Formats: sequence, structure tokens, C-alpha cells
Amino acid sequence: MERVNSEGRRLLPVGQGTKVEEKLLKEYAGRIKDIVRRSEAIVAIFDCLGASIPAIVVTEIVYLQLRHMLELLARALLAVNEGVVSKEGAQRQAPDILDHIKAANADFYPIPRHKRSSQPDGVIPIPERKDDFLTHEKFVTLYNECNQILHAHLPKSGAKDRFSSVEECKQRLEAAGRWNDRIARLLTHHEFRVRGDPTLYIAHTVGKDLDVQVAEFKMIGFLPISKVESAKAR
Repeated sequence: MERVNSEGRRLLPVGQGTKVEEKLLKEYAGRIKDIVRRSEAIVAIFDCLGASIPAIVVTEIVYLQLRHMLELLARALLAVNEGVVSKEGAQRQAPDILDHIKAANADFYPIPRHKRSSQPDGVIPIPERKDDFLTHEKFVTLYNECNQILHAHLPKSGAKDRFSSVEECKQRLEAAGRWNDRIARLLTHHEFRVRGDPTLYIAHTVGKDLDVQVAEFKMIGFLPISKVESAKAR
């Protein structure tokens, strides 16, 4: 089966050549799967609101999971970029890890794609998502929001108590649901690249257990523009 992206480049599975080590791709897939599991857990946690667990506790648990998800994504990207970045960035906070990777690989951040079925001619269009997903900038915003909430009650945090009412917690949880959706849109079906590697890596969730698979492709040229427009229209 052939795949074609929104720019009209035809993609085929890679053969020999420079690429990310298999063990690092497995580590990437494993961390992305952990993110998916936590995303599913957040949905389940929402059901606890209004039960015996205080709203403030539910809110803090949800934002703790969101921060873990960001940390997992940062370390997943660090793993597949191991060949182009120094290991000194491994102990940094998640946004700093992204900046560390970006300094060596400007195109490191995942690009979300829409899932599409193959067409009769064997081409699988993979158009880029244009809706609300977790961009690099939103990653930083969410990370700071998580820290603000999780550190609000520390004596030296300087943050005021943000959970004086159940209504405030509800607003935070509604926002958390939107953040969770943005992460899902980013990672359900996405591509990523590594500097110096001609391979296009496409990761996606599959099956009821939401396993994560990473496929490797190489670009072999452009399709005629009429074929690209036909793929987009479908």
C-alpha cells in the first residue's frame, strides 16, 4: 500500500539506510501508549466527581496525570532523537527538554494526521490535522498550568488557593477535558522526523487495547496535483 501526505509526496516503507534504532522506536511507542492509558484514566476519573472523593482531590489527580503525559511525550521525543542531542537534557523539565531537542532538530515535534482508509488505487491519504490539538506552544502552556495547580498549596509557592469552591474545581476539570482531547488529537495518528534521517516515522494507535505502532516510510516523489486534490476531496 502507498501513502500520500497532504503535500502530494508518495511514501513507501523504508529499506536500508540511516534510521532510528529499533529499541528506541519501541521505547517511543511504549511511552506514547502510557500517555494513551493515562488519557483513558482521566476520562474514568471524571466519574469520581460528585462521589465521596473531594473535588479538589479529583482536580489535582487529573492535572498530575496531564503533567505526567507531557513528561512522557518529552522523554519519548528525547529517545528517538538520541543520536542528535546530548544526554544532558534528560534531567530537565519537560518544556526544557523540548527546547533542548529543538536546538538540534527544528522539525522534531509530532505532526498530527487524520486517519484515512485506503482508496481503490491503493493510495492512503494522510492529511494534516487543522483542528485544535496540542501544539508545542500549548504544551508549554499546559505544563505551566499543571504546575500552578499542583503547587498552589505549597507554603512557598506564592500561589493563592484556587480551590475555594466545587464550582472552581469543575471549571478546572472542564478545561482538563479539553486539554486531554488536544493531546489525543496530536498523538492518535501522527508523524515525526529526526535530523539527518530521511525516514518519515508514522505512529498510530490500533485495536481495542490502543496499542501504539510506529511505521517507517521514505518519500519517493510527488504525485500529480490532480491526484492529490482527488485524495483531499475524499
